[in-house]
Amino acid sequence: MTSFHRRLLLVTTAATALLTTAAAQAQAPSAAPAASPDTAAKPVTALEEVVVVARRREENIQAVPVAVTAVSGKTIEKAGVTSVALLGQQTPALVIAPTTSRATPAFAIRGQRQQDYLPTVDQSVAVYVGDLYLSRQFGIDQALFDIASVDVLRGPQGTLFGRNSTGGAIIIRPAAPTHQFEGYAAATIGDYDRRQFEAVVNIPIADDLALRLGGMTFKRDGYVTNVATGTDIDNEDYSALRGTLKFDPAGGFDSTTIANYFKSDGGGTPFVLSDVSPSNSAPVRLLGLEAPLRGLLAQQQQRGFYQTAQDIDPRTRVKTFDVQNSTAYEFDGGPTLRNIVGYRDTSFSDLNDIDGSVARILEIQNNYEGDQVSDELQLSDHTGILNWITGLYYFRETGSNDTTSYTGSPVLDNFINPRLQQFSVKNVSKSVYGQGTFDLAALKPGLTFTVGARYTWDERKADLRSLQAVGVAPGTPTLLGFPSPGERCLSSTADGFGAYPDCSIALSTSFSKLSYNISLEYKPADGVLLYLATRQGYRSGGFNARAQLAYQLTPFRPEVVRDVEAGIKADWTVAGAPVRTNLSVYYSDFKDAQRLAPNLIGGVVTTDVVNAAAAHVQGAELEFSVIPVSPLTIGGFVSYADAAYDEYVVPGPGGVGVRDLSDTARFAQTPKWTYSLNARLAVPTPSQFGDLSLSATYYHQGSVYVTDNTEPAGHLAGWGTLGLRADLEHVAGKSVDLGVFVRNVTGEKYYVAGQTLNNDIGFASRIPGSPRTFGVSLRYSFGGR
Repeated sequence: MTSFHRRLLLVTTAATALLTTAAAQAQAPSAAPAASPDTAAKPVTALEEVVVVARRREENIQAVPVAVTAVSGKTIEKAGVTSVALLGQQTPALVIAPTTSRATPAFAIRGQRQQDYLPTVDQSVAVYVGDLYLSRQFGIDQALFDIASVDVLRGPQGTLFGRNSTGGAIIIRPAAPTHQFEGYAAATIGDYDRRQFEAVVNIPIADDLALRLGGMTFKRDGYVTNVATGTDIDNEDYSALRGTLKFDPAGGFDSTTIANYFKSDGGGTPFVLSDVSPSNSAPVRLLGLEAPLRGLLAQQQQRGFYQTAQDIDPRTRVKTFDVQNSTAYEFDGGPTLRNIVGYRDTSFSDLNDIDGSVARILEIQNNYEGDQVSDELQLSDHTGILNWITGLYYFRETGSNDTTSYTGSPVLDNFINPRLQQFSVKNVSKSVYGQGTFDLAALKPGLTFTVGARYTWDERKADLRSLQAVGVAPGTPTLLGFPSPGERCLSSTADGFGAYPDCSIALSTSFSKLSYNISLEYKPADGVLLYLATRQGYRSGGFNARAQLAYQLTPFRPEVVRDVEAGIKADWTVAGAPVRTNLSVYYSDFKDAQRLAPNLIGGVVTTDVVNAAAAHVQGAELEFSVIPVSPLTIGGFVSYADAAYDEYVVPGPGGVGVRDLSDTARFAQTPKWTYSLNARLAVPTPSQFGDLSLSATYYHQGSVYVTDNTEPAGHLAGWGTLGLRADLEHVAGKSVDLGVFVRNVTGEKYYVAGQTLNNDIGFASRIPGSPRTFGVSLRYSFGGR
């Protein structure tokens, strides 16, 4: 019996005992008490029904045997969540942090995290806009406006959402067109010269045809000042457009087309030099640069928290366009046939100073162009005791990337031998899947059983090319172009690369893998669901786009995750007060974990991508809502994750030998504890004044390591922020809403991410979190009923 199966048996036995006990004690939730002379004036308010698409169909969240959080469009608006990267504080177990670029955020759920943004390495959290899967992190931090809801699914979702969802899935659902003329215009202004505007109009063109158009712009100055140039380096400036056309004539036919455009032209990532503790083999020490770099660190420590000194002003530019169509036909008295086709085009470029100092130690410039095409054919039905769905899926993406790495010296004000790495990729994925839920009421009322599987075939091709500039003289301008005064191939023909000026190699590989989902669900009473599930998902294998030596050309294998999860979802009452509690406990085991491992080759730092680790993550998540009295709603969540590596082995320097990090490695960006508490108070006011509400939200994230290594400089302390907001809706009885908000009220100073390269280069840097901000929002709605 394997280690996973022993633990699976243990967790299953404990979970079964827990669920059995809960089922024995479960009682049908009480309805809101009948009005009495004392309560008639202030009836208890019921908790709202929340609809999600966690199983590719609309369902009440309380009936879905999946750990899922749904954030409504109104909650997103009131919380000031203007982009995908700000969703992390709205749901348990989800951590979103920037990588080397702010435009390529890394999503982590239950310890499953994407560590790289290159298109030769895939995500572990799948992100969807509508029914369109976004394969690349480039431009994934899109604007959020006019959103119906965001569903965050936790745990492997490979059966219905495909590969690269081992951690979970994020589904962003834009508001759909309606058959009435309506819309809104909104504006928000705030400190740091924040200016945000959005407008939406819904037009019923005909009885069966409706169009919804919307747009948004967002601008603000940066929080962090580059004292070397006097500019704010993390400013934001982006805009977005969306058009949705819905055609739903009678006869079981409907078709919805969504088109999105997003453009961002803002600052880059505000790295701050935070530590200089080079290892004996680090270039900073070997080249005698430790003392001058420590001098720059001392200067940085005298600056303000939101100040840095970089020799460049980092920048980020993103442009995306996507279009998708979902067309369905429901056969009379029979199944529903649906086809989902989508296309996305992405353009991305950035420049960042990774060391966060005026020293020219490490700066990286990226340029990426890519597109994707997908098509999915579904057939589904609910017949008798079986609710089922089956489908075929095709996905293809192509892309090309240029990455220029500039390394140099803080003593000589120039770069030394910058490197240009180019690659193009073509990824193709095909899969077939099916899932069914069986009603076992004949055996036990309220009992159902779900089983599903997906088989996927992946093909990957890549052309890699690497150049290195040589003979660069002191005083050469900061950003070198290629060809340079002299250049050579970074890799040799002995390792399989072409001779200069070709310097390239073509690679191809393929993978196939099974994903599955098996769960048992039981509803002992109305409003109570107990479930026990086990699932397997995988993240596709691929290539190391930074490969220089022969050993780095070996494709890395798919990463496989298996888990067992038990959950209880319940709507109930305490002393007449509506309460909702959703609890899940889980154990995840994964093998062939894909990890990035910095390595020294010829005194230059590069990155290995290897199947380094076997590991496990176990934890629990609790979400709750309660209305103790009718004007007050209290909610929140708490999540716990205990992640550990069972084995972690990476190549030795230059690929010679191995380094065993099993006893020292830690899961990056995986806090043990995160929690949030929110409260909203509806303040009684005269109807002619408007509807006044006051709300407060506190979010806390525990300490994390920014990378898997345990360098002290890579450990970020836990932090928490408090947000306050006052809303006056229907001002003076009009369709006008006014809001005032303050975020990070206490001015908490904290770091959200960084780079730890003491062992490999000789420095560490960090990225500050957002400071205290405030603003005022105004919204005018029209039409509708």
